[in-house]
Amino acid sequence: MITRIKTAAVLLAAFLLIVWIDSASLNFIIFAIILATAFIESLKLYKIENQALVALTLILFAGFAYFIDDFSTVYKFIVFMLLILSSFFVYQNSQNLKSILPFLYPTAPIFAMFAIYDIFGIRYLVFMIFVVICSDSGAYFIGKAFGKHKFSLTSPNKTLEGVAGGVVCGVIGGYIFGLLFLKDSGFATLLTCALVAVFGIFGDLFESYLKRQAGVKDSGEIFPGHGGMLDRIDGYLFAAIYLSLVLPW
Repeated sequence: MITRIKTAAVLLAAFLLIVWIDSASLNFIIFAIILATAFIESLKLYKIENQALVALTLILFAGFAYFIDDFSTVYKFIVFMLLILSSFFVYQNSQNLKSILPFLYPTAPIFAMFAIYDIFGIRYLVFMIFVVICSDSGAYFIGKAFGKHKFSLTSPNKTLEGVAGGVVCGVIGGYIFGLLFLKDSGFATLLTCALVAVFGIFGDLFESYLKRQAGVKDSGEIFPGHGGMLDRIDGYLFAAIYLSLVLPW
């Protein structure tokens, strides 16, 4: 627990510093590092041994960051990327199309996260992260205190009481953040906070499913006491897909 707290404190300090600096070049590099690390971890979860795919995803990310200017471009780029990759793997007569999976997850959601930052600014990215953190924390503590009913066999430690409490905490935290920093309020903000929290929970559940299928406890060991990169960002990935769809509205 002490190791977890120390790592969390370092990550929080680094995150706040990055937000305060808010440098486009620095944030591009940070996203590239996150993408590469998460991609490598996903290869282990999918049991894929082609490490050359890491370079390919970084090349695609560079093109993505250069060409996007609105969310219609984002979706077109992702669909085109998957189309080209599928065609390439078929042309190579791959034994299966499993190699496409890391580009679906985590690559596409990380692209969506970067698009939120690049198009709407860092405040909306922080909003999403804050909602998921509030939801995760609420789910953990409320689940520990009141949890009795299992939520899913995929993650036996999650309870219905914890999930419900997490969503409520995410809504409260996100609504306050919206009022203070985004000047957003009303039912639409409440609904957005709730759904970001819900998708964050299922993002965490999805990675738990992948780890269970792969027979591993953590996706990696980069963060002492916390596991790997995917263990830290799993909730954000599903939430980013949702938020990237509703923000343009």
